[in-house]
Amino acid sequence: MSLRVVHLLDTLRLGGTEAQVVALVRALADRDVVNHVVYCHSGPLAAGLTGPAVTTERLGVHGFFRPGFAKVVVRLARVIRKHRADVVQSYGFYTNLPAMLAGRLAGARALVAGRRGFATHLTPAQRRVDRLVCRLAHRTVVNAEALRARLIEQEGVRPDALVVIPNCVVERGPVTAAHDPIVGMVANFRPPKDHTTFLQAAARVVETVPTAEFHLVGAGDDEAAARQLADTLGLGSRVSFLGALEPVLGRGVGGDQPIRRRRAVQSQRGHAQRGPRSNGRGASRGCHGRRRCSGRGA
Repeated sequence: MSLRVVHLLDTLRLGGTEAQVVALVRALADRDVVNHVVYCHSGPLAAGLTGPAVTTERLGVHGFFRPGFAKVVVRLARVIRKHRADVVQSYGFYTNLPAMLAGRLAGARALVAGRRGFATHLTPAQRRVDRLVCRLAHRTVVNAEALRARLIEQEGVRPDALVVIPNCVVERGPVTAAHDPIVGMVANFRPPKDHTTFLQAAARVVETVPTAEFHLVGAGDDEAAARQLADTLGLGSRVSFLGALEPVLGRGVGGDQPIRRRRAVQSQRGHAQRGPRSNGRGASRGCHGRRRCSGRGA
């Protein structure tokens, strides 16, 4: 009998975690694992969730402390029972709590939560929710050893309950070295990504390496503020805003998996040799800077 997994994801809009989840689901399906993906908001990554071992459905979640939250948990528990899930897995703060509560209620054999950062943007109440999630989950996946150490030291999470799966980039061929050093950041423009610190560090780097270039790949509501900060720091000619990456299907590890097209970056090759920045404003925008499915009530 095939293993059955119910995944809870807040959105199928383009994002790092979201693209990784779609890739995971497709890789599991290739290995005869049956997957049911429950999401809160649709988006372009939905195109990658097709095939005989992958089904999807939308579930609205509007805040942990709102009256309807209990009904959402009960509904999700019914979904888990209906699909006879062996594993319930979630991938971040906004889906961990409903997934772990519903999984407990449904009697799923394995509950896997996800923590993907220090979550410095969370309120004290949200941090308490995060600690509760680690107690409800059988395992919590983190993406860095530093995060694992912090959860053990500051939140008292059992070491054997934490699993580290680092982020990675699939190698797709040789990279041609640029004449001048280029430092890149790939992230949506929203507060948790902290482009401010990146740009402040860039200003210090150019004091030592005046030919350094900085490429920012992504989009979102905070992009205008980042552009203004770059100008204020005197980095206007050293920073390129390359726009959002587009989701496409391509060959990855283990078969066809969602990857991201690097057209924006490729169009900027040799940028350091050409001189002033090219803003790359033709890239798609509008699907970032989003409100998470649980709202901000937690």
